[in-house]
Amino acid sequence: MQFTSLIFAGLATAAVLPIDNVVDIVNPAHGGNAPDPATYENTNISGFSVHETLVGFTQEVQSVDSVTFTVNNNVTCTAQNPDLIGRVYSCGDTAYRFGLLNGTQTDFALRIYKQTGAFAGWSGLGDVDTVCRAGPTTATSGTQICEQQVDSTIVITA
Repeated sequence: MQFTSLIFAGLATAAVLPIDNVVDIVNPAHGGNAPDPATYENTNISGFSVHETLVGFTQEVQSVDSVTFTVNNNVTCTAQNPDLIGRVYSCGDTAYRFGLLNGTQTDFALRIYKQTGAFAGWSGLGDVDTVCRAGPTTATSGTQICEQQVDSTIVITA
């Protein structure tokens, strides 16, 4: 009973503490100014898939064989034998480009680039959450396919 009273007292105290340190949140609904839409773009990432070759039949990744995904539901991005050091690959003949990287909280991250003018562009970095499963095997090694489960948004800015 005493433990329950202490918890209730702690929660009641926390409920009345001022939250003056939350002044950096910009919310137009609460009187804040929305960011200028001309200064950023939300890029929606869907259908992200990575095919990897494993070392023998272990879980250790030997190489990334391919990556493919779609930006904003209409731009297909793909690369064969990409590295994970951020080399930049084109998304067809569009203004979009990408680099495949190791994620900070997931296995993979994407750096998305968009050319907005001559020698000008925007970029942004974001993790892409995937689930990996066994893929086809060869006589000497296994493979795995890592696929995005939920669409992601990467904000790109100047």
